[in-house]
Amino acid sequence: MGLFYRSRDFQLIETINEELIGEFVNTEIDVYKYNLYESEVNLYGEARSKVYYQGLRVAALIEQEDQSYDTAEYPGAELNQVATFNFLRKTIKNAGLFMELGDIISWNDSYWEVNGVVENQLVYGQTENSLTITVSTHMSRRTKLQIERVRAGDASKNNSMRNI
Repeated sequence: MGLFYRSRDFQLIETINEELIGEFVNTEIDVYKYNLYESEVNLYGEARSKVYYQGLRVAALIEQEDQSYDTAEYPGAELNQVATFNFLRKTIKNAGLFMELGDIISWNDSYWEVNGVVENQLVYGQTENSLTITVSTHMSRRTKLQIERVRAGDASKNNSMRNI
């Protein structure tokens, strides 16, 4: 921890990280926030199907663990995977986003539900110099979410599927 620092030093660190994540790494994800007002709840405050706001695209660094399969609970194999998403605090703040438990992240053709949010990477040990937000997630089932639009149609009118 440095004893002497200026606000310019922290701004330099922020600018370098912003440039690295935004221009060189260039991994963008979509964050979906839970819409409490549109979701219908039962007597106990539970929602059978949750409704989410439109996704917001932000840059992130991603660390994912290997996939594992669980065959005990359901017939067939259930895919399990854990990932950690790291955001620059400045990027999240400028986007008007606040990461919370239960938010959904869309990345790599999968949906990830937020398990935990950590904001304790402090530069120079100062609480006002928080640099990143780290979000731990697990892969969520697509059938559980109401995010994707499903295309529906009559297969009998479409002759392009004859050889299937």
